[in-house]
Amino acid sequence: MGDFNIDIERDGDKADRLVEWMDSCSLGPVVPDTNTSLRSDRIIDYAITTGVDLTIQTYEGDTSSDHKPLLGVLISEGGKMGERSRTIWSVFSLFLSYTYAFWEKEWNSELYDATYERFISFLSSLNTRCQHFFTSKHARPSIPQEIIKILAQSRSLSFKAKRKGDIILRTEARRLRNLARFELKRFQQEQLAKSSPVATVFVDFKSAFDQLWFDGCLGKLTRMGISQAYVSWIRAWLSERKATIEIHGKRSRWIQINRGGPQGSSLTPSLFITYHSDMADYIPGAMSFFFADDLAAVLAGQIGVRFTDQCVELERRLQTFLDQLELYSILAVQPINYSKTQVMFSARAIGYPNPLPPVHCGDHMVEWISSFKYLGYWLTTKLGWGNMIGKTRIAVLALFPVIDPPLPMN
Repeated sequence: MGDFNIDIERDGDKADRLVEWMDSCSLGPVVPDTNTSLRSDRIIDYAITTGVDLTIQTYEGDTSSDHKPLLGVLISEGGKMGERSRTIWSVFSLFLSYTYAFWEKEWNSELYDATYERFISFLSSLNTRCQHFFTSKHARPSIPQEIIKILAQSRSLSFKAKRKGDIILRTEARRLRNLARFELKRFQQEQLAKSSPVATVFVDFKSAFDQLWFDGCLGKLTRMGISQAYVSWIRAWLSERKATIEIHGKRSRWIQINRGGPQGSSLTPSLFITYHSDMADYIPGAMSFFFADDLAAVLAGQIGVRFTDQCVELERRLQTFLDQLELYSILAVQPINYSKTQVMFSARAIGYPNPLPPVHCGDHMVEWISSFKYLGYWLTTKLGWGNMIGKTRIAVLALFPVIDPPLPMN
């Protein structure tokens, strides 16, 4: 990039020879839109490159040369290779403080448009020089570079149209803005269509209400800030309870009850839910849905990566969740019914992992299932209503003999 002293459109034979040389070297010119010479209307400053996304514009501010300076914007492909950057704002602010007096003097002049252009160019250059580049192995999927470029062009044209009052620029900025909206919507649909797999863990606690730990529950109520009067009342309600077992008219001796809430009381489920209200803090990797003693934990795959990679990552997170659940059950003295704790894999994809990976909760293998009845609804791997409708239809057909008994035969 520099002064070639040849106008490609006007210099005839010299321009033809330069273009032929560029063709022989697989190069191409990147030419600004306006003249670059202050002594004529010729464009003799430009860039020659290949395979690089480069745009060039002339700097219309003051200069000590007889050529207008060139400002080039180079779009790098480093983002696709895992290269990231961040602005070192402390350095950025330091340079702004050093140049404050200069720019204050410039803004006091009457050349507002020229000062604005120079100040924006200065901020852009300063931001570029304050970038710290690094390589990232793990990054969330972002907006594609093509859409980012459209958004940047739309924003730039909007500022220029507002400053100059140009209707054509305003129309072009609106067109780019609508194009960006369309591309963003299509990108979102493509990401959602990749069908992130979901693993749902249905946890069954062994004799949930009968295993309520008195000391742990009362201590947690106190730590939550419950009034001491209420805690003392609940302590009296739980303590000094006894039970007896009757079989065929014969009763056992009275047994002291040290765990579990009274059956049939509305306070027992409330205490159970309150006692386990901090469970989500121990299983942060899942969305948990707790209804009384029924726990369903949902783990979703990452968006924007291949289905196979999503399944591998989901398997790792699922095993981590089960390890965290096992630890919580030990700390809360709330045993898990491993035989009824099951996992269901759901996805819109046709092919499922076969076989499904083995997962363990403690020393126990967790069973994979294709359907589960949760709070009265049948959930399936495809998350459809077919299973629910089919079972309801069978139940209705089973009632027909009762509703409309067959007529007696003569």
